[in-house]
Amino acid sequence: MTETERLLCHAIDINGLNPCDRKRIEQIGFDRWLDEVADAPPTCQKHAAEPTKSKRKTRRNCVRCGTSFLAKRADAKYCSVKCRIRACRYPSETDSVLETSGTRMNTGGNEGGFQVIAA
Repeated sequence: MTETERLLCHAIDINGLNPCDRKRIEQIGFDRWLDEVADAPPTCQKHAAEPTKSKRKTRRNCVRCGTSFLAKRADAKYCSVKCRIRACRYPSETDSVLETSGTRMNTGGNEGGFQVIAA
């Protein structure tokens, strides 16, 4: 029984792996292969040339409060969940959404319309 057949009995399918890794699994076995690749760089020439994403954090300024923070993602805008939620709930006056919202403004038409009745 080959290693691929043994793994299929345990519902592990290695057909989605690249050919270099499948060949290595057949040579040394799945468990030893897992130990081997856990901390090792890719051995296959085709996959060794692929660029890896940098896990480096970048320093940014929060759009809402202006404090400096380390962004975990490249598209981070806010320093915390608190700032993100407040920015959504209370958008600034310069936001284009408020300019085109068409809300009514108080024109003062109701001023002076009330009388105080003395008892």
